[in-house]
Amino acid sequence: YKPIIVLSAISGICLWAILLWTITLQWLYVTQFFYGFFMAAEVAYYTYIYAKVERRRYQQVTGHTRSAILTGRFLAGTTAQLLVSFELMDFRDLNYISFGS
Repeated sequence: YKPIIVLSAISGICLWAILLWTITLQWLYVTQFFYGFFMAAEVAYYTYIYAKVERRRYQQVTGHTRSAILTGRFLAGTTAQLLVSFELMDFRDLNYISFGS
């Protein structure tokens, strides 16, 4: 599972780099591949977690990981909305934050 998780991270880096520094439609098609792999590797992440945890703790681990992911998405979405609403950043600038994180 570890190689898939590492490839997922590399895929995410490639995805955001292409979104930041390309202007051609062909490269945007390439981003679809990286985005698909990036999202599909989430399954490997959960599988790896469950492989390291006792079966009786699955529900607890699922709750913690899902709440962490959803909290991160909520905070990222709220922050992005505030930055754009107050015209501190535009949508393209938000990609720099994603790339850096």
